[in-house]
Amino acid sequence: MIIKELHFDKDQVSQYEKLIDVHKNTIKELDDSIRITKNDLYKTLENDNTSEKDSLVNRLSNLQKQIETVHYDHFADIKKICRPDQINYFNELISKLAEFFSPKKGPPPHKD
Repeated sequence: MIIKELHFDKDQVSQYEKLIDVHKNTIKELDDSIRITKNDLYKTLENDNTSEKDSLVNRLSNLQKQIETVHYDHFADIKKICRPDQINYFNELISKLAEFFSPKKGPPPHKD
């Protein structure tokens, strides 16, 4: 979608693919850390050992903050590979990013 929206040429596509690889790997590592931390958090309920709860919740918060920073930096890097004539396309794309990253809404729950 991004390649098409920004009208990237062959060289830009190559640069973009490298950015994608780095982005995917970084996000995967952070997602793995979040999963492990959530498991640790909910394990505290087994023994009513909630003394670690606050630190684990803070860790989750920090990991989520890192994810948002990685996403932001990724798009800043994409902007850097745009030619001046593509900046308007980029600006149009970023206006759609909030929709792209927003949670998908499903149908309302049944009343039954």
